[in-house]
Amino acid sequence: QSMSTRTIERYRKIFRETELAGKVMNDVTNSLVDLLDLNVTEQRLDSTHVFSNMATFGRTRLMGVTVKRFLTQVKRHGTPIYESLPEELRMRYQCSESRLFADTSKGSKSFKLLRRQVAEDMYFLIEHFIDDDRFNNRGTFRNLCTVFEQQCKVTEEKVDVNDKPGGNVIQNPSDPDATYDGHKGPGYQVQFSETCSDQNEVQLITCAIPETACEHDSQAVEKVCFEKTEEFKEKYRKRSRIEGTNSGIKRRTGMGRLRVRGRPDVFNAILLKTAGWNILQAARSEKVREYVRKLVPWNSEDRVSAMIESCVRAIRGQIRSSWKYFHLRIRNTHRIEKYQFWNAV
Repeated sequence: QSMSTRTIERYRKIFRETELAGKVMNDVTNSLVDLLDLNVTEQRLDSTHVFSNMATFGRTRLMGVTVKRFLTQVKRHGTPIYESLPEELRMRYQCSESRLFADTSKGSKSFKLLRRQVAEDMYFLIEHFIDDDRFNNRGTFRNLCTVFEQQCKVTEEKVDVNDKPGGNVIQNPSDPDATYDGHKGPGYQVQFSETCSDQNEVQLITCAIPETACEHDSQAVEKVCFEKTEEFKEKYRKRSRIEGTNSGIKRRTGMGRLRVRGRPDVFNAILLKTAGWNILQAARSEKVREYVRKLVPWNSEDRVSAMIESCVRAIRGQIRSSWKYFHLRIRNTHRIEKYQFWNAV
């Protein structure tokens, strides 16, 4: 049975607001661990980079796009105010975002002058609209102020561009939560903890912690002197296998480049895809296959459909508590919305 787009979006909103994805991931994983009787006393840790659905900008273009999006709102909601701005400034950001500053070669002297000019434009707009209540509460203006604070500095009324703004800065106004990693680029990352006991038939991810890209693996680096020992080589041999998990989960579930952006949607997608990966891994186990065979009506003419239906029933039974919690939150949400509606009337 299909659902309308509006219903799907409403359920996604509830997932974001209630952080239900984490509960689903934990319930699925715990059920599979119990079913497979896995040894979880030995685990390996690693992080992997995740790109959200946003374009990658350089510093100058990031500043320019931020200015253009604010000017677009000014033009839409206050045309006379927009037309009162300096014509040179308006013309500089008149072209589309994809062609913004395309006529200036990167690394040239003119490009450096352009970056300084864009910084001065940002400072002018902030000073011009900081006290205007029609625009200073808009998201585009807040992004303008944030990007300027991160990328620029003002010294004695002179605007300069910071040499090294660091990694904890906005990468795209469309996804202000994404940050930058010097080795892997803009986006997010996720810390994985995976079982690694030789006694297990398959290995599952027991914990997934989504983070922004600039977060450091504070305890992930071993001391250099320890890296030269045979003990370290033996331990790293077992730990290095999680690299295969990182590439596999990106390839099978599409986690490498998500179709969403923004911290809530990205974190939900990571957790749900991790739960799906654990189901795929568990399906390789002979114990799980035997469990499913007992549920499959093999006398059915369409064995493929019967197998799918049995898997759906088995998975639904394992996470039944999560869905009960989910529907309870839906009912509570509807009651609150109805109460607020009648109060407004």
